[in-house]
Amino acid sequence: MWLFSWDFLIMPCDKNPIIIIFYFFRNLKVAKRQFSFFINGEHLSKLGKPRTAKGLAVLCARIAEDKIATDIVLMDLTNIESAPTDFFVICTCETDIQAKSLVDKLMRKCKELGVQRPNVEGTETYNWALVDFFDVVLHVMQPEARWYYRLEKLWGDAKFMELNEEGKPVILKK
Repeated sequence: MWLFSWDFLIMPCDKNPIIIIFYFFRNLKVAKRQFSFFINGEHLSKLGKPRTAKGLAVLCARIAEDKIATDIVLMDLTNIESAPTDFFVICTCETDIQAKSLVDKLMRKCKELGVQRPNVEGTETYNWALVDFFDVVLHVMQPEARWYYRLEKLWGDAKFMELNEEGKPVILKK
């Protein structure tokens, strides 16, 4: 029996340990985090209900990372007076199918954890899907839309963060 996943292929062998062959890892950090699930037993199922807006933003980023989204950036907008929300999470998905999968997984995880149901926009084409939790907004964008709108440049005064290998947010230096 074969188990297929987007980022690796697992094939059980006769009396040998499981052989893991990575066939897709554009982002090496994502591949390491996916592989750490087998080593450390760490996965999204261990996550609890977030208590803060930052915790919800990290949850969104970890789900995006789990669905192999690339260029994931967390933006802390709390120090910007005219900001529409506290946190933006921006990620890139290569296809509309990948973007739909990410949004669906986020909706399922929110229901499982008892998190408020977000408003979702842009589900017609998934070129730019917006998942709005009020104090956290997840932008799931395809590369062309991300390049065209350049939200990171528009909100350049924000504090930029990314997830490290343990899934914790770290501030990026400007």
